[in-house]
Amino acid sequence: MGVCGGYLAYVFWLRGVQAIGPDKAAIAFNLVPVFTLLVNLLLGQIPDASQVAGMVAVLAGVLVFNRWLRWPATPRQRAV
Repeated sequence: MGVCGGYLAYVFWLRGVQAIGPDKAAIAFNLVPVFTLLVNLLLGQIPDASQVAGMVAVLAGVLVFNRWLRWPATPRQRAV
């Protein structure tokens, strides 16, 4: 199961990189811990506060990078 599952995951990952490009695939790779936490929730594990904080930080970073969430501009950036 481990060898076949690991192999298939790698093949699907490479096909995804080909389909959407390496820049978008790198962003999706950051979501692995988020989905791991969600699977643990489905299995009945309660996350710690640090795990929830990490999930929020990862999601915020992905949203800011994809420009779905705007980071507040500094006064110097507003003047330009």
